Amino acid sequence: MTVVAVVLSVGVSPANAKTSSIDSDLTNALHIKSVPPSPIATAGWSFDAPFVSAALSRYRALGANNANSFAAYGAGGSGAGRAGVVAGSDGIGFSDVPLNVAGEDTTSLTSYVQVPVALSSVAVIYHVSFNTSDTVVNSFGSATTANPTGAGKRTCAQLVAAHHIALDGATLAQVFAGIITQWTDPTIVAQNPKLVVKVETPVSAAKSASSHRRATAQKDKLKSVSCLTSALVSTPSISIYDLSSDVGPTFMFRDYLSKVDPADFPTPSADQFTAATAEEASASDMAAVVSAQGGSIGYVDSSYALENSLATLRLKNAAGRVAALTSKSVTLEATAGLAVIKADGHCSNGFSLAGPSSYAAASVDTECFSLNDAGGAPGAYPIAGFSYAITQRSPSDNATAVAIAKFLEYLTQSSPGKSAAVSFGQNLATSLGLVAMPKSLQAIAFAAIQKMTLGNGTTSAVSSSL
Repeated sequence: MTVVAVVLSVGVSPANAKTSSIDSDLTNALHIKSVPPSPIATAGWSFDAPFVSAALSRYRALGANNANSFAAYGAGGSGAGRAGVVAGSDGIGFSDVPLNVAGEDTTSLTSYVQVPVALSSVAVIYHVSFNTSDTVVNSFGSATTANPTGAGKRTCAQLVAAHHIALDGATLAQVFAGIITQWTDPTIVAQNPKLVVKVETPVSAAKSASSHRRATAQKDKLKSVSCLTSALVSTPSISIYDLSSDVGPTFMFRDYLSKVDPADFPTPSADQFTAATAEEASASDMAAVVSAQGGSIGYVDSSYALENSLATLRLKNAAGRVAALTSKSVTLEATAGLAVIKADGHCSNGFSLAGPSSYAAASVDTECFSLNDAGGAPGAYPIAGFSYAITQRSPSDNATAVAIAKFLEYLTQSSPGKSAAVSFGQNLATSLGLVAMPKSLQAIAFAAIQKMTLGNGTTSAVSSSL
């Protein structure tokens, strides 16, 4: 996968800097020299569970001290991950919502380090079903597309399978705001010109016998009809399903909606959608209800959708191009998003979870870390974001601080040149259905980890001497 590198001013040596330097740092991170007083607990967003668990398993297998330093991952939701770190019960909490964003937490950001660990996205899944006979009634009478033959004649089900429904951001936002309530809405129809079926118009039985003989000597006429008409869609009404606020990518999705439709979604939040029919507790529950309910729409994390081959909407991006959800299209969006942040005059240090200078703890301003709806990348899928590992900046126990810092280095980087045989965290991502962070994003993670200090607050927890 080709990625356009983004050079960021992060104030430290990035992960794609001089090879010998990063090789030395990461080689040192592979082995823990001092075991913490008790195994470090890790917990949080269920999206991260397969990834972190796989990385922990590999990391613990590198040595006895590594194995004795960490407990197994405990999935429990993003909020639980953040709360566990703040309360001190978890050494690392994983969340798709950073601390103090959208009113979710009230704690001092200076006491914590928040490290991007995995690229993520939101897949909008849907189920539009069609009448089994694919019969349409129009000015030319009644016609059918069932079992079509010949070039260009396909049923609506075949067309939608080949060309997933496409929407621009504003239309999608109005669907989730409960403003657009029908799949047959003209706004949706206009954005899907490829979903046009050719139907054969039979000869009218009311014709005279002589007319009928003349007509049957002619070929049946073909008429073009949008599949998204009330005569073809079996359940035109849209049923919205959302995820519980703490178990899914709701915040990332609503951040995107606030970019494309600030009138209906003025600020990003982790709140559920008031127009929703019901909430689902997990991605698997969401997929099951959408699959069973005609006319339904919902959302899940991208890795679940890609791994299970779910039907997902194509979305128009800020460059005006329609893009499907793929690992490549998410990476393009993330790279474009970082470029926008770098160019933003408010974000003087580039990517920052502290936001612009006017950022306040109660604010929901995501200007300096949101990657959503960035322009300049024609192939980009317009929703992208991170899951974050959150930990104390300066744990009271030095061995704990060093172990956490080393594991996070391992988790957020790819194998350096001198350690190609070792699968670092980002090397595992693709096999688990995730999008591996390109080097520009690994650099941001590396810079964040280097802010961790020992108990005296003066020595970096990632010092090569530890």
